Amino acid sequence: MTVGAVTAADPIDPDNVFISPDGNDTDGDGSNIKPYQTIYKGLETANNNTGTIYLLSGTYNTAGDYGLTVNKSLNIIGSGQDNTIIDAGNHNHIVVIQNWATVNILQITFKNGSGSYGGSILNRGNLTVEDCNFTGNRASNAGGAIMNWYGTLQVTSCTFTDNTANIPNHAYGGAIANTGTSTIIDSTFNSNTAYEGGAVFHYLGNCTINNSNFQGNTAGRGGAIYNKEGTLTLNNSTLEFNTANATSTTVDVVAAGAGIYNDNDSTMAIDNCIIQNNSATASGEGVNISAAGGGICNVGNLIINNSLIQNNCATATATSQLNIVSADGGGIYNDKVLLINNSIIQNNTVTANADKDVIANGAGIFSNGDMAINRSKIQSNAIIVTTNAGVGAYGGGIQNGGNLYITDSTLQYNTITATTPGINRIGGGAICNSFAGNTFIDKGNIQYNSVAAIDGNEFAVGGGIYNENVLLITNSTIAFNTVTVTNEGEYAPVGGGVCNFGVIVANFNRIVNNSPGAVHNDAQSVPDLQYNWWGSSNPEFSEIITGTSMDYDPWLVMRYTANPTSITQGSTSTLTAYFRYDSDGTFHDPALGHLPDGTVVTFTTNLGNVGSKIATALTINGVATILLRGDEAAGTALTSAALDLETMYLTVPVTPITVNAVTTNTVGMQNTGTPPVGIVLATLMVLSGFFRTRKKE
Repeated sequence: MTVGAVTAADPIDPDNVFISPDGNDTDGDGSNIKPYQTIYKGLETANNNTGTIYLLSGTYNTAGDYGLTVNKSLNIIGSGQDNTIIDAGNHNHIVVIQNWATVNILQITFKNGSGSYGGSILNRGNLTVEDCNFTGNRASNAGGAIMNWYGTLQVTSCTFTDNTANIPNHAYGGAIANTGTSTIIDSTFNSNTAYEGGAVFHYLGNCTINNSNFQGNTAGRGGAIYNKEGTLTLNNSTLEFNTANATSTTVDVVAAGAGIYNDNDSTMAIDNCIIQNNSATASGEGVNISAAGGGICNVGNLIINNSLIQNNCATATATSQLNIVSADGGGIYNDKVLLINNSIIQNNTVTANADKDVIANGAGIFSNGDMAINRSKIQSNAIIVTTNAGVGAYGGGIQNGGNLYITDSTLQYNTITATTPGINRIGGGAICNSFAGNTFIDKGNIQYNSVAAIDGNEFAVGGGIYNENVLLITNSTIAFNTVTVTNEGEYAPVGGGVCNFGVIVANFNRIVNNSPGAVHNDAQSVPDLQYNWWGSSNPEFSEIITGTSMDYDPWLVMRYTANPTSITQGSTSTLTAYFRYDSDGTFHDPALGHLPDGTVVTFTTNLGNVGSKIATALTINGVATILLRGDEAAGTALTSAALDLETMYLTVPVTPITVNAVTTNTVGMQNTGTPPVGIVLATLMVLSGFFRTRKKE
């Protein structure tokens, strides 16, 4: 039904037209007392530009309540989502808004609409939808609830539940499909489904989503959101328990971007969002199987700020396959450009299970593109692989095959665990920098990461970092990383801290307590490992450096001073641990490089206090300082400064305070006529013996 010019008698007030399922299109006059019955009648009689249609409580489900086309600009206001329901009964779409119309819709539930594009609403004009509910709508092609076809759409405080775009392998936007300009605010998307973009599919135009929640939506790619060749901004929103699912026994299977899929030639910015508990799951038999991006799959340009990406997973499972079973990027899969600032990526997993060879990479992040990470944490991510055949698993925290820049960030507690009786090839508990990758790290903290090979034993390396190409690292800590194996081999286990098959320049780092060993080199090039702190001023390099030749001399050493060297009771001395000198005695300007800031140095004393008898201080520009207070008895304070395996001692004499001679005189006082108050004894401290008190004559 097309609504344009008025074709019936005018209502009492065409600016305010009332509709009720209990009304009458023939005898009604559109008033609150005698409302019309159908929405069609209201659209027909309401004024253009100034008209408002009020839908009174009830369910609108007659032929005049759906299959509508609006050529006017007007408002449609219900009596609340729970009270005003338009139910199309899966017979047709509910309304089409033409491109010259501006329509505002409020407080209505749209239910069981069905169409090719826009199961409930197809918008070509300017549409605002506020405080509405869309449930059970479906579109065969795109926009299960709403299709915005090169129009302008604003959605505020709406709920979208169980909407579907349902042509197999060719349906987009389970709740909303947008090819124009859209803004979504304070809205909720639950259990919507499509082939791409389970909740929202955005194409070409601009889309902004603020303060919204996406939960339990499903697609093959982009379980919650799919951005294709458009610009999308996502702020202050939560995406959780969304899925990207794919399964087949006849064609190759790909499931990608359970939370978000950002396609090629697309730009997306994410700020202050939570993306959690999403899963990309691919399964099948006799076909190639791939799962990528449990939280996000990016093949465009993506910026992530101030966000939390956690507990997402990419899982690939097969009982048999042709060639490949792979799972990559439990948290994020990146194939283009990715910038991450001030964010946390944690507890994401990559899992692959099959009866043949499996590949699993990048539990936190898998990247074949360009990526920069600043002031962020990549932690507690895990690759878990079980197979009866061979395993290739790399990058518990990050698998990098492009250009990777890490600044002022932490990678910790990331793991790779592979169980197979066959060949294990696993490496890089925190980072795997592949043969095509270049990694640059400044002010990084890489600690407590691990690689574990159970049964298979060919290759298990790089508890912290496995490098195959170019690695530059400075002002960073590589500590407490491990490689363990059930069955030892030539390359299992090696390189607890770093295993190198490429080119490394690593200066002014702290590399300590890794097992087995700090660095293993198997490259023809000679790594530049000068000016690092290896845990003591006299490290046993034969125990921590293995493989072919490396240049690690000179290294940083510790010096310890007290200023002043002695103090009196009640005064202080500054204790300083210096790491600005190398083993050749050369001073290094901290502006050109120094031990990582924030390294914890422990100070002790047996006399006086350094805060207590034991306290810690953090290094800044290669120096840690603390005050020794002489607030106890005189004597000799035995102090120490300790970092890792190095402890240095200094004695600081604490001398007593010198006190001048003291004279005490007892003075008698004569009665001067003043009423006596008793006998007064005055004890006077007489300075230098000159001041005396005389009795009055």
